Amino acid sequence: MDGDTFKPISRFASHYALHGGPKFSPDGRFVYFASRDGWVTQYDLYSLQVVADIRVGLNTRNLAVSDDGKWVLAGNTCLSNTGAAGCPWSETRSHLSGGQPDG
Repeated sequence: MDGDTFKPISRFASHYALHGGPKFSPDGRFVYFASRDGWVTQYDLYSLQVVADIRVGLNTRNLAVSDDGKWVLAGNTCLSNTGAAGCPWSETRSHLSGGQPDG
């Protein structure tokens, strides 16, 4: 939304029930959204496009972006796991359960 005119600049389809609020990369270029159905979406605020969409688990509750912007961590209530993804997301993905990475 344009802050001066309050008119929409861009729209995109999201997954079901976004949860935990948007999280921004340190440089402000990317915004991340988590949905209750276990998806995390990366949106580029420069190009106004979805650039990545990955499944991190089930019943996702919230996510965090590391201070350096290299990691996104999402917490899930089902299966009591945490999904970690390296940025760019094609590099690394793993799930942590009880503090132990499984891959």
